[in-house]
Amino acid sequence: MQKIKKSKNQKMQKLNIYQNKCGFHTPKKTEQNLNVIRNAMLYDYNKKNVMDGSWHNDLTDSLHWEISSENDKNHLFFTIYLPNCEVSQENHEDEKFATFSIINEQCKTMLITYDIKCVIKWINSQEKIQKIKKSKI
Repeated sequence: MQKIKKSKNQKMQKLNIYQNKCGFHTPKKTEQNLNVIRNAMLYDYNKKNVMDGSWHNDLTDSLHWEISSENDKNHLFFTIYLPNCEVSQENHEDEKFATFSIINEQCKTMLITYDIKCVIKWINSQEKIQKIKKSKI
């Protein structure tokens, strides 16, 4: 987040480098997806670790999700690529993708789905696993 701009209500609103609250390709949909995912997460301390990771030279907007503490051996980092179209409009030749894709920091695909509920279920399963690992340390 770099720029700050006053809205009509005179409240300060943080904007990204593309002058959007979130995303580049589909900013409103990216913000909605971010809010849905954050609201469905099991643990409040992880909600702040999901953030906009969109970049103009990617084909779709993305979110970054990091689970760790500075001294945590179980550091995890994921990129969640978001759909840039509806399922009925999907066309890979036109760079229109209707799926959510989760990739880990080694660029391994962890999940591909059309349903955000599957994304939430996967994230919550990872949160549970991580919570168990932290409690054993």
